[in-house]
Amino acid sequence: PFSATGNVAKGWRGTYCSYAQDSLYVFGGIYYPPSSKDNVYLNGVYKYEIATRAFVSLGTLPTPQARGMAVYDGLNYIYLVGGYNGETDEYLNAIRIFDVSVEQLLDETITAVSPF
Repeated sequence: PFSATGNVAKGWRGTYCSYAQDSLYVFGGIYYPPSSKDNVYLNGVYKYEIATRAFVSLGTLPTPQARGMAVYDGLNYIYLVGGYNGETDEYLNAIRIFDVSVEQLLDETITAVSPF
């Protein structure tokens, strides 16, 4: 059977996820506590090291968010596109940039203008 080490939320869903440089990077998401009807929106940033089967915490996003997209450019950056902040009931129209080479979120945010 498959197993992994590290602390992540059980019932974790709606994450931004991207493969880059032999690891899987996971951002945000939603946790559904079994004893509650309320969803908990997460802001964690994790790297799953495929070779060691271990999750490593890399910090946090500025806001809890889920249900967006993560796209790796094949070089150094993962772009976190859109999503939803359940705490503020707000759809996000921004692109955040994560630098894989230093494993941190850049201060720069690209604000998108919605065509809708």
